[in-house]
Amino acid sequence: MLVLDITVVTVALPRIQHDLSFSRPGLAWVVNGYVLMAGGLLLLLGGRLADLFGRRRLFGIGVLVLGLASAASGAAVSSSMLVTSRFVQGTGEALAGPAALGMIPVLFPDSRERMKALGVWGGLAGLGGTLGSVISGALTGLASWRWIFCLNIPVVLFALLMVPRVLSESRMVRAGHRIDVPGALTATGGLVAIVYGLLQAASHPWDSWPVLLPLLGGVGLLLIAVVVEARAPEPLIPLRFFTNRTRVTSNVLSLALLAAFIGYVFLLTLYQQQVLGYSPYAGDQIRHGVPPAVAQTHGYALSFRIGAAVLAVAGVLALVLLEHVTATLRTPVAEVPSGPQPAALSVMNSGLTDRN
Repeated sequence: MLVLDITVVTVALPRIQHDLSFSRPGLAWVVNGYVLMAGGLLLLLGGRLADLFGRRRLFGIGVLVLGLASAASGAAVSSSMLVTSRFVQGTGEALAGPAALGMIPVLFPDSRERMKALGVWGGLAGLGGTLGSVISGALTGLASWRWIFCLNIPVVLFALLMVPRVLSESRMVRAGHRIDVPGALTATGGLVAIVYGLLQAASHPWDSWPVLLPLLGGVGLLLIAVVVEARAPEPLIPLRFFTNRTRVTSNVLSLALLAAFIGYVFLLTLYQQQVLGYSPYAGDQIRHGVPPAVAQTHGYALSFRIGAAVLAVAGVLALVLLEHVTATLRTPVAEVPSGPQPAALSVMNSGLTDRN
């Protein structure tokens, strides 16, 4: 559910834009609002809070916030209401996600079972992200885009009911109890400002103040975040984290991979529905389908057998080959099945994630 909320809105974006009168730059915030909060430094802050105050408690709070924000998103009557709800949704994910991951060692104390559980976690997360577009296409095409947000509500109720019954509370015993709120706020604020500046460039010149001011402000906030992390007694990201070359390389490549993939999905969705005239369900089936789902499900299992590095390289080579074949085909772009490209990206991501 936590990962599905990133991709479930993609196919519905044209309908959302029409019904709520979104501008083109503003439409991107339906995705960015969630991703920036869920994947920003608030994610690490959620992990720290779970360690200090209890993973089960923070998971319950995060899931509750996510459910309430999902209901507000489904009932949105304006673009600003939907974007605000998506920001709150991302905050709920930032609280619930690390807490849920932290509960795995509690449920599986044996190291071998824990590794298997982490592999299943990664596979299900990737599968949820892949199937999000399929579910969104079906609901948007057959009913309404509002139902894609209502999907979370029964899952939230089930989680709130069952987790307290099957899992005891757990927290990390720490000597200190300081929370690096300034680091989380400055880093997340910097990312939001930079994204806002880049979106402003779609309607303003690059050298204009509506573009330069948020870009420079965002860079300034990120620099402040580095200073804060260097001086904080218990930083969210210790600077020594960046001394591990393997970790840094895999994270940078994962960042580039996800940026390319999410941008690809966003633009292709708008192209298929607004230019080619496909219905949401038909457009989704062209772009996705079985290949990426199968690749993501089995990718993490393969990483344990053949090695993460081999899997990542295989994904890169497959992606390059597929893009070359697609570029040389004379078939109209509307008739080229693009499921294999996301499948190659899924294989590559499985290898890179395992290297972290």
